[in-house]
Amino acid sequence: MAKKKRRSPAQRGTSTSRPKQKLTAVDTKTLRDITNLADTVVAAAEKKRDPHVDIPTRSLSNVRFNKKKKFIEMGSAKNRRQLFNLSQAKSYMQTILVASGCKQLIDESKTTSIRGLYYLLKHSIEGTKEETFDEQSDCDPVIEDVEVALNALREELHVYASNRGGMVGPITLIDSGDEIDCSRMGSGGYSIPSIVEPDIIQFKKNDAKFVLHVEKDTVWRRFNEDKFWKTHNCLLTHGGGQPPRGVRRMLNRLHYELKLPVYCLLDNDPWGYYIYSVVKQGSINLAFESKRMAIPNAKYLGLRSIDLDRCDLSPSVKINLSDSDIKRAKQIANYPWFKDKKPWQKEISKMLDNGFKLEVEALISKNISYVTEEYVPARLDAQDWRCAVPRHIHEPTRVTAAGNKPKLIDEYIGLVNSKTPEISIAVMRSPGGWVEPGQTPEFDEYTVVLKGMLRVKYRGGEFDVTAGQAVVVHAGDWVQYSTPSDEGAEYFAVCVPAFDPETVHRDAE
Repeated sequence: MAKKKRRSPAQRGTSTSRPKQKLTAVDTKTLRDITNLADTVVAAAEKKRDPHVDIPTRSLSNVRFNKKKKFIEMGSAKNRRQLFNLSQAKSYMQTILVASGCKQLIDESKTTSIRGLYYLLKHSIEGTKEETFDEQSDCDPVIEDVEVALNALREELHVYASNRGGMVGPITLIDSGDEIDCSRMGSGGYSIPSIVEPDIIQFKKNDAKFVLHVEKDTVWRRFNEDKFWKTHNCLLTHGGGQPPRGVRRMLNRLHYELKLPVYCLLDNDPWGYYIYSVVKQGSINLAFESKRMAIPNAKYLGLRSIDLDRCDLSPSVKINLSDSDIKRAKQIANYPWFKDKKPWQKEISKMLDNGFKLEVEALISKNISYVTEEYVPARLDAQDWRCAVPRHIHEPTRVTAAGNKPKLIDEYIGLVNSKTPEISIAVMRSPGGWVEPGQTPEFDEYTVVLKGMLRVKYRGGEFDVTAGQAVVVHAGDWVQYSTPSDEGAEYFAVCVPAFDPETVHRDAE
């Protein structure tokens, strides 16, 4: 008895029965776009022209950073996939086949996993020994190609990935008609699904004040076990590393629909930096959906290169950077959305100079709950997302100073001694007869004289500041300091942001 051959969805045809559920507006649009794609194939065939599909290029060369919107957008470059090009014929067939399979799912009001779609479409091509897809890895990129060609998310094509990510906290959801209280989900939390669009997930009640997104499940479990979400009235989420689309879309909705700030606790390594970039600005592959995925106002709460010293961690927690780490860090530093950000350039350079990376788990070396009870609470209380836990400054660093005579500057806080870009605080001692070149700083400077007298010259005149008095110089104002009396002067100065030789703009000496 001859073995019955399995027919493809295209051979079987889509169901002619009425859909089990009424199509949503999104489904109607997606079906229309798939039909339009098919119509172009038919039209080309009728005109005896080579049928083709134009696929937007999913690469760094075809994305741009929109500085106004603060997220990544896809450019206009496309790759043409043609039927009668021998090197493209199979990929063209696979593209049309995937589109056909997605149409079948939408027609039947059903969804399937990426793996399921692969098996749905996998068969021997009639008259050949060739398979439509040899491996799932052949099918996955074609699904992404169909997404960008139709300008539709995978979930809108009724295809989903396996759940990878969790959430816990004071929020109640409606998930496919079922009410879910995320504060009563046990040790595993609520498993964030691949499809979290408003027609599937609705927010019923929320008492959380913010979202803390943690990179890894292992760290998330520490926060959940310590009930951080309860003591700090927040939502805890994780993405199992690089967050999948469902998690990113959920974060986006929580931020924009519920107005919740999003803070990201990530490793101090190139991969943690990139995860933050993806959450904040969007990804290269999904640049066409950045509006629904990116959160430009997301804040970085992750470890920094200076945390080894700042948190007094044991040197044993350091992990040497691998060649791939170094290569990845340099790639990230050159991304347009990182390249123009001086703090991030300094952070990446610091990590490369250190030659090591730090995982969030390194904080456990202090105490198993140090990260939940001290580190993150201190970062949140400071409301400065580049600040860390309190640090003891044991001694200042002496730096050089401009002027006609030696001037002593002991910096306690600033770019040199504490790697603090927000503010600098230093004690200065100028000898008698010292004169500093005129300058126009890009920072505000507040100076209190402790001993002696400091003369301040400005464009409208000059005045003397004696012990117990102070002077304020605003960014952009020209000023010149001197100590004409024999005893000189001792004073301390505060600069906001921190003093930086590159932003002081001194007159030529």
